[in-house]
Amino acid sequence: MQSARHYAAAGLLIINTEKPSFDNRNWHLTANVRGGSFGLFSPTIRFAHKISESTSFDINTSLTRADGNYPYTLKNISETIKAERKNTDVFSTQAEANIYHVISRNSDINAKVYYYSSERGLPGGVILYNDDSKERLWDDNIFAQSMYRLKINNKWKLQARAKYTFAKSHYEDTNVKYPDGKQTDINIQNEYYLSATLGWNPTDILSFAIAQDMFINKLNNNLPTQPDPDRLSSLTAVSGKLKTNRWSINANIVATYVKESVDKGETPADRKRLSPSVAASFRLLKDKSLFARAMVKSTFRVPTFTDMYYLRMGNKNLKPENATEYNLGLTWHVKPFRGLSVEFTADAYYNNVSDKIVAVPTTYVWKMTNFGEVHIKGVDLTLAAGWRINSNYSLNINGAYTLQCAVDKTDKSKESYNNQIPYTPKHYSHLSALLNMPLLNVGYKMSFYGERYTMAQNTDEYRLSPYAEHSITLTKEMDISNIRVKLAASLNNIFNKQYEVIQYYPMPGRNWMVSATIDI
Repeated sequence: MQSARHYAAAGLLIINTEKPSFDNRNWHLTANVRGGSFGLFSPTIRFAHKISESTSFDINTSLTRADGNYPYTLKNISETIKAERKNTDVFSTQAEANIYHVISRNSDINAKVYYYSSERGLPGGVILYNDDSKERLWDDNIFAQSMYRLKINNKWKLQARAKYTFAKSHYEDTNVKYPDGKQTDINIQNEYYLSATLGWNPTDILSFAIAQDMFINKLNNNLPTQPDPDRLSSLTAVSGKLKTNRWSINANIVATYVKESVDKGETPADRKRLSPSVAASFRLLKDKSLFARAMVKSTFRVPTFTDMYYLRMGNKNLKPENATEYNLGLTWHVKPFRGLSVEFTADAYYNNVSDKIVAVPTTYVWKMTNFGEVHIKGVDLTLAAGWRINSNYSLNINGAYTLQCAVDKTDKSKESYNNQIPYTPKHYSHLSALLNMPLLNVGYKMSFYGERYTMAQNTDEYRLSPYAEHSITLTKEMDISNIRVKLAASLNNIFNKQYEVIQYYPMPGRNWMVSATIDI
């Protein structure tokens, strides 16, 4: 019962807003305040109210401000200079309201209105001791959406979605290099989106669905040469699923049609594509949670208006990205003894991508380009273990490792041939552990990123060093007069490692954060 847009995505994270729960009262209040290094202060409040047995709503609002002026060290051969980042402040506000209504036993509807506004400084790159920057960025985002669900009978069901999105980006750079001493970019995007999915379950083991999405995108900005593009997109997805005690097979095909018009310049050609996919899972042992998985998926990505039309960032000549993805995997869930649960997954994959859209970042100004052909080979390993030691103590461990070789196969005569594409590490790993105790909970987290290159040529000049970041968190939960209280303190980058995600942009070293949450 997904939307067609979900089927069309190469990879997808679906986020559902948590529906409020009520115990013996018809309201629920959660308040949180965070503070930390570099002037961080962020209060959040969420209030939920049950109007009736069938209707409830919640309101969530937050504010975040920080100076962000963290210290860093610059090394130049034998010279070491200590400095502080500038123009790194941020102030943002966010608010949302949700309403949930049960129409009948077989139907319900929910709606959301969301608002986000921010102003931030964009720190400059630290090049030849110069880190001066007067770049500012304002963002305003608003969307309203609704979803309706109906169970027609035991075999048929329907879901319908509607959404409107407004996004405004206002960028300013004050610099003598501009004729008027200042460069201003204002981009305004609007999207109108409708989706409907009809599902059919003819038997207990077989189900089908057809999803139709339509959306209109419009972009306007303050450039005299702006083409003012309008885009009509249609996505149609037909899917089927077979599920038995040991087999699960999913297949779908997505039809994409995109028509674009511009007021100035050459109108892009219509984009049309059929993208089939199939995935299967088989339980290897009848009474054990050991599964083998396989997938072949075709995806088609049309560049966004941001990719194509934003000043100094966009590339009007970008081509749509085509990819064929292959995956073989194994999932094993075992309980070797009482109290211990372990799940292990292993996946090997290969993606053949033509006209891959790659963003080479700085801060606001990213450069968009196509890589004619990219081959991506990789292995993903994950491990999750939960151990209930006794009634008072438990331990949870999660780990992941990725090996990914994403190489440019466009032109054998170029120096970049067979090189890793920009800003893509070959090695990435993550580890987290949480020890729950009566007095205190202790958490640990580590993330490791291998070496990356800032350009298509994998030379020492463009190499970014690997780094690992470690953090530790202490939490305490308690009840005070029927009020749930949670206190937390974390120390991030505990070894004060200086690293760069983007070349010439040093990241914060050791920093701390504390928070308090009350739940009524």
